[in-house]
Amino acid sequence: MAEKQLDHRTKNEQYIIQKSFDLQEKGLYFGGGVCLLVISVGGVLIYNDPNSGWGLSLVLTPLVALVAAFIYEKSINKSYDGDDSVDD
Repeated sequence: MAEKQLDHRTKNEQYIIQKSFDLQEKGLYFGGGVCLLVISVGGVLIYNDPNSGWGLSLVLTPLVALVAAFIYEKSINKSYDGDDSVDD
């Protein structure tokens, strides 16, 4: 009985982890697509009117967001590297 319960819990946890990973991956692709779309629209606006600030802001905003997310992710990973101690 206990082994069945353990197997059931293990399968449930694996399912939840896999679904969470799948959702994160879909969100990554969706966010990347939105960034590319906004950058493309900004590029078209800059091409049509080089003096327009709208095009420049549409290009720079997602680029700044992507760079900031990359830097933040790197700093989080750096803080976890080498910190194997557990505080009680």
